[in-house]
Amino acid sequence: MIRPAFFAALILILFSGCDSSTLPAPYTDHRLPDDLQSDVFELNGARMDGSILHLNVSYGGGCAMHTFTAYKTGQIMKSNPPGLVLYVAHDGGGDLCEAYLTEDVQIDLTWLIAEMGGSFWMNVAAFGSEAETIRIEYDA
Repeated sequence: MIRPAFFAALILILFSGCDSSTLPAPYTDHRLPDDLQSDVFELNGARMDGSILHLNVSYGGGCAMHTFTAYKTGQIMKSNPPGLVLYVAHDGGGDLCEAYLTEDVQIDLTWLIAEMGGSFWMNVAAFGSEAETIRIEYDA
């Protein structure tokens, strides 16, 4: 049986080296990185519902988890309303399976809506693809 004094000392030791500066910071930088890589995918459709970007995508795989992340360039078009290009990158998690999947994915764009501060439009594009972009308008 563990004695209460020993248990309290163990807890103190475990948490004494941790402070908020050693914890990983939440991801807040959504700018397009210079070294960004993306696995191949097709962007079939896109629409906004509130702050959620709904994408219909197709890709090869079927054996690993696939994630999609949105990035913006630093350039905001000076139009009324303002606009930007939003790139979507795909991480296939090293999936070597050969099924061709089509699914709907959701990306929370609360960060972008807050940054833009009102109505805007965006051209959504699959990163690394020559395909057409999909224009979406967001009305605040």
